[in-house]
Amino acid sequence: MGKRLGFVLASAASLASVSWLALEVARFRMPPPLACADARPGLWLTLPGDRPPLTGLAPPGAAALAVIVAVDHWGYPHNAVCAERAATSPAWTTVVQAVYRAPLSALRRGTVLTRPDLVVVAGEVRSRATRLSLERELRQSLADAGLGTLPLLYEVTVAADPSLAPRLAGLSLRFESGSALLSQEARRELAVVIDDLRASEGVIVVAGHADASGRAAYNEALARRRAEAIRDYLAGAGVPRDRMRAVGFGARLPAADGATAEARAANRRVELRVVAE
Repeated sequence: MGKRLGFVLASAASLASVSWLALEVARFRMPPPLACADARPGLWLTLPGDRPPLTGLAPPGAAALAVIVAVDHWGYPHNAVCAERAATSPAWTTVVQAVYRAPLSALRRGTVLTRPDLVVVAGEVRSRATRLSLERELRQSLADAGLGTLPLLYEVTVAADPSLAPRLAGLSLRFESGSALLSQEARRELAVVIDDLRASEGVIVVAGHADASGRAAYNEALARRRAEAIRDYLAGAGVPRDRMRAVGFGARLPAADGATAEARAANRRVELRVVAE
């Protein structure tokens, strides 16, 4: 009897030792839990991308629903949302369905925050028509869901065509000393980009400059007259005048050091750029 009891106790001790060892091995092999990469409250969608990331902290059901609705309407986001322990409430379900039915992929780049108490859409689109259309469809979707009074912060701007900027920067729009008369060479330079400026979205900044030959007040006025000369020429060619801003910087922003005649000629110029509204 004593021997049998000793054998049983020894076996139990051996099993306990083996079980403890197995647990330790399993625990060693098990990867550590991943830290929550983005714990900001709400669903945060970042565009663009073939599979734009969906991050933040929200109920798992809300994140899954966002992906499903997005796939049905505009694309396939990648769900990397940190799971909130709270259950998916009806408020979450309603707001997610309303927001993700809107054509969010129209954003050239931007961020969409969705929460039961707030919706934020910020970013850039290619055209004014797209900006207005996206806002209209988003507000209509919220209204149809009974969320017409939900706070919506819509900060979407129109981005300039990225291919236009380097071409505008390459223009040579120079003036004779003390003159604001547009030369034939400048007219030829502008002819190349007039169609693009007419079709562009955003504000066209017409910036006039002068060399440092005269007094500051004189240079300021001369630089502005040069900008106005270019603006008036573009307006006559069909570029909307209300989209252009003529400004004069005098000699404050030289393109060259002004030590030579050629450097001073380079400073007597007008520059064009298109900026988001």
